[in-house]
Formats: sequence, C-alpha cells, structure tokens
Amino acid sequence: AAAEDLAAAADVARSRVSGREAVALYEAAAGSWQAAGQPARAAVCFARAAETLARFAGMFDATPPADQVTDLLDRARAAAGSDSGADLATACAACHANDTATAAELDRLIHASIDLDDVVIRSSLLDLLTLIRLHSGDIHGALRAAEQRLAPLRDVPVSPATGLELKDALHMAAFLAIAAGDVAAAVGYGREHARLPHLREETDLAIEDIIAPCVLAGDWTGATDAAGRCLTVWRQSGRRAVLPPLPGRHGRLPPE
Repeated sequence: AAAEDLAAAADVARSRVSGREAVALYEAAAGSWQAAGQPARAAVCFARAAETLARFAGMFDATPPADQVTDLLDRARAAAGSDSGADLATACAACHANDTATAAELDRLIHASIDLDDVVIRSSLLDLLTLIRLHSGDIHGALRAAEQRLAPLRDVPVSPATGLELKDALHMAAFLAIAAGDVAAAVGYGREHARLPHLREETDLAIEDIIAPCVLAGDWTGATDAAGRCLTVWRQSGRRAVLPPLPGRHGRLPPE
C-alpha cells in the first residue's frame, strides 16, 4: 500500500509539473516495491523517474544531469527481469533519454503498448514520434501522431498519469495545427485543453494553450482575457516553471 501511495503521489506531482518532487517520489516508490519483493513494479517507477527527467526538462529549474537518467535506467533494467510491462516502460524511457530512437523502433514499441493496453506509454511513445517527424520537417505527420494520442486517452478514466498525457497531447496538437495552417483545429484543441476538469484549479496551466490560437483566429477578446487570467494565476502560484511552449525546448516563463 505504501508503494502504491508513493507512486500515485509521484504521478500527481508530475501532473502538477513538479518534476523534482515527482522524481524523488518515484524513487521512493521503487525502493518500497523492492522492499516488498516486487522488482518489476520497482522497475516501472525507476523508468518513470528517468522519463520525467529526460522528457519534461521544463519541469525543472535547471537541466537534469545526464548521469542521473543513466543511473535510473540502469536500475530499471536490473529490476525489470522478464516482465513485459516493466521492459516496455524502461524501453520507453530509454527512447526519451537518447537521440537515436528511430521511427521503426518507436512503431514496434507502440504496437507493444497496444498489445499491453497501456495508453500512457502509448501516448509517451507517440509524443516522441511526433518530435521525430517534426524535426524532419513533416509537420502534417507530426500533427497526425499528436492526434493519435487523443482518442485512447479520452476513452479512459482521468487519472494523474492519463491527465498529464491528455494535457500534453492537446498542447502538441494545438500548436502543430497552427504550424499546419489549421487555425480552427488549433482553437478547438486549445478550448478542449482549457476545459480539462483536472486543471480547473490550475487555471494558468489550463488556459495557456488557447492564447495563441485565439490571436491567430482574430479573437482578441478571448486572447487577452485568457492571457490576463493566466498571468494572474501564474503570479499567485509563485511563478513556477512550466512545460515547454515549443517541442524540445526548456520552457519557463521569463521574469518580468
């Protein structure tokens, strides 16, 4: 029970973009699972800690050290054994941690996540596929990959883990739709993002992705209203670090 509570708390911390807290809680959960004789579940927690560091650098005040990610991946591999779920979680984190993952490798892992009915890992892998396509200049392919994340996440109950993935998928879809020239779709994704029920008390995180689509759509009232509310709540929250506003960037709101 303690290990499950720690892992759940880590998911909550990550959904609130508290990266340092999330990593510490995942490591604590992994230690608790190991003490309980559940190495595969420990491996999943080590893998999620490594993925958080490698994938969500914008959740941290400074770039996480590479050796910390490497150490967590080594511990995940050592604990995973022959468990397919733990092996998949570790492979997913490893793909985020290096620049050598190929579309073919990701496709294989995505199919494995479908076989295991793991929508969180599937979304994470599709996110990386989105970036690979984006960096190769395939804007429409990147948008398709981002959109493929949405339906499976909408079809499952909202949890801290699935909620973060849905938030991130809508964020990516909104800005890739802008890049693809589909402003109407971007507005739709931005408005869905703003309505996410698990962000109703995190207003700055909820409405940040509707501002740019509203500007491009000519909805100046909507844009200025959302921007004003976002700035007010961000100030009240202590001006925390936020997720990257663009793929592959370390995102923070600049000081005033």
